[in-house]
Amino acid sequence: MALTVISLAAYRTRGSGWTQDEYDAAAFVHALKGEDIKNRYADIKVAGRRVRLTNANRDSALEWFGEMAADLVPPAKRGIWQLVPIPGHLCAVGADAPGRTGVLATALATQSEGRGVVLDALRWVEVVPSARRGEAPRDPDYWYDRLTFTSTQARRAVKNARCVLVDDVLTSGSHLQAAAAMLSEAGATVSRAICGGRAVQDAVDDSWERITVSLDDFTPG
Repeated sequence: MALTVISLAAYRTRGSGWTQDEYDAAAFVHALKGEDIKNRYADIKVAGRRVRLTNANRDSALEWFGEMAADLVPPAKRGIWQLVPIPGHLCAVGADAPGRTGVLATALATQSEGRGVVLDALRWVEVVPSARRGEAPRDPDYWYDRLTFTSTQARRAVKNARCVLVDDVLTSGSHLQAAAAMLSEAGATVSRAICGGRAVQDAVDDSWERITVSLDDFTPG
């Protein structure tokens, strides 16, 4: 089954002639990652209103993510959605939490009003390089081989579950493909992922228009 990935904003990564919205959307993604924003402030489009983001309230972006994405967790026909965060590259086996993506998943669960709950199921076997910084290949096999479940109980919990993956930014999608394959092999249905931003290289008409892409099926090996 192909994986549908819905991103809340366009995260422009290069070029010149940026609009204010492009700067603001980039600041939103940096805040989701816990990084400083470069300008004094950014205006973030949240549920039809504009809210101001600064370095002083940077973590508010995590809660805004939940509000912005809540409608992407519709009522499930069977049970409720399991929101599975993609672990940060420092979050290996033994880490208590998956990093900031766990906070994103929690915010989304809160805003979805009971339609989704957080399932902290995945960790890296060991600390992995940052793909975003060009330290590792964008190959789902590479990431699949380094991914594991947090516990035997977590592996059992995903059987017959309907899972939504949660991540801060979509670049190549290799992390998401690897996670979807691992969950599917354990018996889960994984058809959707939600990301804060979609990395783009060129200008877009509206930085706050949701971007939907379909990632090809990935079979490990």
